[in-house]
Amino acid sequence: MLLGLVALAAGVRVLAGGGNSHGHRNVPLAASVMAVAWPCFWLGTPPGLYGISALSGDVYKSVLWPRIIRTPVDLILAAGFFGVLVALGVFAVNRWRLDDRPVRLAADRTIALVSRHGGRMCFVGFLLIGQQAALQDTVDGAAVDLLHTALQPFDSARSLLQLALVLWSATTMWAVGALIGGGYSRLPVGFQRKYAPVITLTWLIPLVVVVGGARASFWPSLLITCIGLALGLRWWRLVTWFRRTDPLVRMAAILAAALLPALPLYLALGELSHEARRGLIEKDYAVQISDHTQGLREQLLARTQVQVDAIADLMDIAAPSRSDTEGELDTDRAFSIWRRTALAESRLSSAVELYGPDGSLNSRFALNLPDYGVAASRLAGSGCEWGEVFGHVAPFGSKERRLLHAERGLCQRTPEGVLSPVGAVVVHVAQLDYESLPFISPRSPYTELFQGVDRAPVPGEPGHTVELVIYGWGLQPTFMSGRTAWGIDEDLFERIYATRSGFWTRLSKDSTSYDVLVTNDRSGIYALGYPIQTGFDHLLHLSEIAILVMAAFALILACVFGAGLLAPSLRSIPAAREVRARFALKLQLWFVGVATVPVVVVALLIQGYFADQLRADVEAGAARTAAVARSFIEESVVLQRPEGQEVSPFTDDLLIRISQVVGQGINIFDGPRLVSTSERDLYASGLLPTRTPDVIYRAIALDQLPSFVGEDTIGSQRYQLAAAPVRAGGREVILTVPLVSRQQEIEEQIDELSRRVWGFALFFVGAVGCIGWVIARSIANPVRRLTRATSRVARGEFRESVSSSRSELLKRRVMDRSADELEILESDFNKMAGELDSQRRQLEKTHRLDAWTEMARQVAHEIKNPLTPVQLNAEHLLRVHNDRGSPLSPVLQRCVGAILGQVRILRQIASEFSSYSSSPVADQVSTSLMDLVQEVIEPYRAGLVGRVEIDITSPRNLPAVSLDRVLMRRAVTNIVENALHAMPGEGSLFVSVFRQGSELKLVIADTGVGLEPDVLSRIFEPYFSTKVSGTGLGMAIAKRNVELNGGKIAVDSQPGKGTVVTMTLPIDDVAARGVEIP
Repeated sequence: MLLGLVALAAGVRVLAGGGNSHGHRNVPLAASVMAVAWPCFWLGTPPGLYGISALSGDVYKSVLWPRIIRTPVDLILAAGFFGVLVALGVFAVNRWRLDDRPVRLAADRTIALVSRHGGRMCFVGFLLIGQQAALQDTVDGAAVDLLHTALQPFDSARSLLQLALVLWSATTMWAVGALIGGGYSRLPVGFQRKYAPVITLTWLIPLVVVVGGARASFWPSLLITCIGLALGLRWWRLVTWFRRTDPLVRMAAILAAALLPALPLYLALGELSHEARRGLIEKDYAVQISDHTQGLREQLLARTQVQVDAIADLMDIAAPSRSDTEGELDTDRAFSIWRRTALAESRLSSAVELYGPDGSLNSRFALNLPDYGVAASRLAGSGCEWGEVFGHVAPFGSKERRLLHAERGLCQRTPEGVLSPVGAVVVHVAQLDYESLPFISPRSPYTELFQGVDRAPVPGEPGHTVELVIYGWGLQPTFMSGRTAWGIDEDLFERIYATRSGFWTRLSKDSTSYDVLVTNDRSGIYALGYPIQTGFDHLLHLSEIAILVMAAFALILACVFGAGLLAPSLRSIPAAREVRARFALKLQLWFVGVATVPVVVVALLIQGYFADQLRADVEAGAARTAAVARSFIEESVVLQRPEGQEVSPFTDDLLIRISQVVGQGINIFDGPRLVSTSERDLYASGLLPTRTPDVIYRAIALDQLPSFVGEDTIGSQRYQLAAAPVRAGGREVILTVPLVSRQQEIEEQIDELSRRVWGFALFFVGAVGCIGWVIARSIANPVRRLTRATSRVARGEFRESVSSSRSELLKRRVMDRSADELEILESDFNKMAGELDSQRRQLEKTHRLDAWTEMARQVAHEIKNPLTPVQLNAEHLLRVHNDRGSPLSPVLQRCVGAILGQVRILRQIASEFSSYSSSPVADQVSTSLMDLVQEVIEPYRAGLVGRVEIDITSPRNLPAVSLDRVLMRRAVTNIVENALHAMPGEGSLFVSVFRQGSELKLVIADTGVGLEPDVLSRIFEPYFSTKVSGTGLGMAIAKRNVELNGGKIAVDSQPGKGTVVTMTLPIDDVAARGVEIP
């Protein structure tokens, strides 16, 4: 075992140390180390070790590989090794894909592509067959019911088998998903898109072949294939997400991966368990019923006869001295013979009687076979060997009981050599004692007294829920293992009467449906059935499987964290830090915790309340049973025998008759000792103590209670015991009635109630967990968005962190007053971020304008200073040249003219720089905007005739606006200049002034070349120009001047169509009051 742990740790270390780029190269080494670890564990856990059921070959042994898989521990080790191999294969495939990404395949690689795809499909088919074979082998080799998922009573062997099957199914399903995902990753992208539906359908071919060949069940295989296909289609997204997510979510994903195959596994187990249960009933239980009488003759009685003959001191036991046989009827000698025979190994109602030489009965022991007047019976005679077994009918109260009878005379040789009879041994066996069948739970608590008894199936074992009802041909039940019987209608009776072979049908009783096998013979009709699971039962089973998987997962995590305390390499697991660091997770855990506590408390209260109610009902029923027996005894005391003699009170015969009425054993105690009982043989043989149970004596004799219901034990079995005082014949005694069958029923009902209550509790906890997850997300998402937005703001990124649709939704919800506090906070934060971004941009713009202004002032100053001497010298040169008769004309004049022209241009540029660098203050006066436009446009008309058409439109009686005429005239002039420059050839210039609300709009549009979007975005940027001779300040000055007058300017342009400039100015207050300027 220690070597296995060391090898396992080494394998994990090898795989973890492989690095990120070439980790798949260590996969073969890790697989080899794991292959060494499994035999080490196998050798360290031999069957029978420590005496625990998980290491018992009697509980489970593989049918296909009995020498390899010997116990439940071996099965879970095999499933774990299979899972590790698949996980290593998936790891290698993932790494291989990352290292060698596929490229588009050439046309000649089609055969190779199809071959690989076919190989993967074959492997999927083998996985489905292997899954079915593993489940079938586990069900066939298990001595427990794998479909019994109740955690109480806990059975380590059954739980390990179920966990092994879950692990095996999870491995199969994820292997199928990995194969499909790997197959899709190797296909060319174009081929995938073109033939995606066909490729998807091809993965169903293995399912059709396997199910069609009857090698696997349909629904479980279909679910595994479909889930694997869904995983395969999203395989690489899942792998990428798993690598990038946090460790805590990874653990949750691993748990979900283990829980995912629970449904197909449960369906497969349901089908296999259903078939196994039917096979058990048909091949075992039904055969036991049909061979019951014949088996008694040929097997039990024959074995008993041989065992009696083998008793060495038989003659001494059967023929004691005369003094030993005087007095009361002895039971010890008959019991000493009975306990050495096969009768003691079964629960069959039987008796052993010993007769003396004169044929009188001197010793008798019986189990559940009391009789009347046996002490007065005499044996007519018998040979010295066993005679022929025959049947006879003995009276038993108001009924008759069929018995099998076998007897043998005991002979000794006289001195003359003649065999002389000295006694006889007689064996009685109930012929139709169906309660003794091995699969029928006993109703008598005394069964636990006998060692080697064939135990009936207990909860968690196959056949536990099977019920038997035997009908006479009059359709009246003659035996019921349960409390009620199924009804047989006329159609069913006709079907039974028409055939001697058994058949399955579906019957109902007590609101529960049963699958029932009906057989018949001359003796009667036999019905063997088991309850059909309801939808709620299926959900309960699935939830219990989920609880088992989660408990195992939590145990593994606890072991890992415990190992982390010893191994420093494991201390870096950040799951605990993730819990502390994540607000959403803490919030969800608080939701689940707060919801779980009241649910658990309510579940405990409900369970306790209904359990107390059920126990109270049982105790009331037990008290009624004791009261009925007491009334029967008290009334029977005054009855007369047929001969006229009074019946003696508290005799065994009386209690035998009462036991027939109440269906339970009856005991009478007088003070501390036993007076009479319906089971005299058991008490007389010493198997049961003859003293009064202490709790009964204290309650009835000392505390003087009118009745008492408590518990007692026989062997390992607890049972209810009802007691009541009885007064008859001037004496007060204690009556006790053991009620084992009802105790078993109530315990099973309480266990089932607990399962259902905790199933509901788990459902509510899961529902609350889902609701908590939704609420936690709704609370944490805004907080998470605010956190991310705050980080961006801290980095200087002020743009909104949400989409436009989210922003509009928040604005609408805030306006409608339907937003919560977090949404209002998020909206305000986004608004604040937008305002910060706007202020930052405005501040940047202001700083940029200030820098440009300072630069323009310096440029204007530096240009103006040298221009004056240049201009003066050129003009002086021209005057001197003219005074001397223009000797250098026309060259000098042309050169000087060019110099003076460039000087004027430079002065104009300097003037513009100076104008831009200045900080003018708008001297606003009430002005007609249309008149100002006319003043600017009119000087251009003469020079544009025949080339550019100018169209000015404006309504009459427009209101005045307050503006600085000089600044506004400069702005309009710059815009018109740019428009004319954009139309080097012919074109049109449209100018319009109109009112819109409380504003006047001035629109100047041209049909020029237009502007590109990137140029349009920089139109107002200083020193940006598309003209060769431009300064790039015209539109910047125009924008500044319009804004200084309280207006706004906008430009819209389309390449090849022209540009539209719109200036918006507020209407003068005087005009707003109704004063108009013509």
